[in-house]
Amino acid sequence: MPLLYAFIKRRFRVVLTQKSFFIFQLAQPLIWLLTYGLSINNALSKAFEEILGTNFLAFEALGLPMLFSISFPLANSLNMSLEFSLGSPRIIRLLSSHDWRASFILADVAVYAILSLLALFELLVISFPFGFPYSFSLIGFLSVVLVIFLSVLFTYSLAIVLSKVLLSVSSYVSLLLLPFFLFSGIYYPVMYLPRLELLISAVIPYSHAIAIIRYFLLGYKASQLGAIWSGLFNPITQIALSLTYLILFSFILLVLASRLLDKLGTREVLF
Repeated sequence: MPLLYAFIKRRFRVVLTQKSFFIFQLAQPLIWLLTYGLSINNALSKAFEEILGTNFLAFEALGLPMLFSISFPLANSLNMSLEFSLGSPRIIRLLSSHDWRASFILADVAVYAILSLLALFELLVISFPFGFPYSFSLIGFLSVVLVIFLSVLFTYSLAIVLSKVLLSVSSYVSLLLLPFFLFSGIYYPVMYLPRLELLISAVIPYSHAIAIIRYFLLGYKASQLGAIWSGLFNPITQIALSLTYLILFSFILLVLASRLLDKLGTREVLF
């Protein structure tokens, strides 16, 4: 635990000294809400309320924190690999007799999960004057925290695994961003996708994460769980299955990433 706390404190210190972080964390959600969000909401709000029981702005706003939970760890995973190979963690790695690789990963995951939750909180606060139809409960809050943590863990661990096999940063980013952003339902309801594309969306863990968040804050119709599970099972079973799916994927990737992390060499980290 002391080592995990030290890693968390260290990562916070590094992140909070980056000017780009404050621009990305604080300014981007506000700019999005006051431009694109309000414009599309005015155009589509009536249709969204009839079909999904909520307005477009509320539906879209709850997808953005998931975007942050992908982009934060993704943007820093390559630096982490280089840091692990060359920086002070390498010294601890060589001197320590304990298997602390999971602690190193979980520390970064905890930091980025907190930042993603702050982004969600910021959007909720900003949106209150617009009368967003959010609902809150203790179970819902804890579920959202767990889902965002699992999403960050999945992204961060997957990034470490991919850093072993991909040859350039551009292909690395494209491989992750394209399918996850386009098919996860961050920007639109997945229920209108063609059958094959809906199947792809149902396989992507982020679709389940976003659906769970929307379920607890906006309700079942807005969650799109029915579309993801093709109308099978009742809502509670769908939630349980989606959460189990997230947990399994995150755990498997954490194990793989922990094993691969110690094998990262400087020759494998390309700029």
